[in-house]
Amino acid sequence: MHRELALLAEYRTLFLSQKSCSPPSSTLVFVERPALSSSDTPGALDPRKSVLFLSHRSAIEKTIELIDSVSSENQDSVRTARRDLIREIQDYQDFLDRMVTQEWLRQKAENVKPYSYLGSILPELVETRKLLLCECGLQTHCKRSSSLQYRATV
Repeated sequence: MHRELALLAEYRTLFLSQKSCSPPSSTLVFVERPALSSSDTPGALDPRKSVLFLSHRSAIEKTIELIDSVSSENQDSVRTARRDLIREIQDYQDFLDRMVTQEWLRQKAENVKPYSYLGSILPELVETRKLLLCECGLQTHCKRSSSLQYRATV
């Protein structure tokens, strides 16, 4: 029993050291750039460009596997310590998942054209040419002007 608790304490120390080396969200690059019409579910991470984050997440998963391999030998104290440590790691994994989702939404917002969320209610300035007749009626002039026209921006 003491050996198992000591082993769990070592794994907790391992997890805390891994957690302190969490990669920043700037290391998250998706296979496809998120588009405005895409869902809020993140796409796949590019394994070549997100290697730090993916290896970090993999190390955390391997720590859970190590903890699962510790036998409780029907000892409540070992079982409780194991369960608590796994919950702590799963909470951290949820944090990593939220980090991925937040970065997906941030990149999705960057890909949105300004004001496109307003649809067609904003006018777009369009250059037009109007033909004007002189008062004398003898000459036709082409005048450049600008007018506001409503166009869908989505």
